[in-house]
Amino acid sequence: MTITIPTTLNDITLSNLVKWERSDKSEAELIQIFCNITDVSIIPIREYKDITEILTTVLNSTPKFYETFQYKGINFGFIPKLEAMTAGEYIDFEEYAKTPENWHKALSILYRPLTKRTKNFYEKEGKEFYDIEPYTESHDFFIDAPCDVYLGAMVFFYNLGNDLTNAMLDYSQKVLKKQAQLNQTSIKNGVGSFLCVLLRNWKKKIPQAF
Repeated sequence: MTITIPTTLNDITLSNLVKWERSDKSEAELIQIFCNITDVSIIPIREYKDITEILTTVLNSTPKFYETFQYKGINFGFIPKLEAMTAGEYIDFEEYAKTPENWHKALSILYRPLTKRTKNFYEKEGKEFYDIEPYTESHDFFIDAPCDVYLGAMVFFYNLGNDLTNAMLDYSQKVLKKQAQLNQTSIKNGVGSFLCVLLRNWKKKIPQAF
């Protein structure tokens, strides 16, 4: 009996991750879902335990954030200008991200087909500038995309949210202190300045399209 065991998150499809998320998360289901095996009872107990450990390690590994990736022969890029994300895009993304069955649709908002790639000669790492297609509507194309891509994007947003919260607290304290001293700077102007700083930081994290 030949068993194919995923050894990285890139080997696991998003659809199988959703199945796992909706399962009872038993050891039997772990092997059934990720190794595509119907009857796990015929697996020797020693192999059974080894497979369980391997899959558990893979699922607990840290996902990678992909600025660009290729799927089914098409090159996709992460939204290069987060400050240009529309309210409609964000509302759709937030709604789809709530439900595992719609995670692939959330992914279709974050990643779009590349329309232009230009080498960045100022970066030693060789990162590129790129443009992506405009958002029209979510779709099911990413239903079997590597789960690593989706998880990496979620971790990126989580970390960005933490950075935003910490920066807001730090900045707010400075603004309030300055207000108390000068009684001139308004909170509204302070927040506006903060957003400008935040957008500049976003641009440093992700290659910007022309």
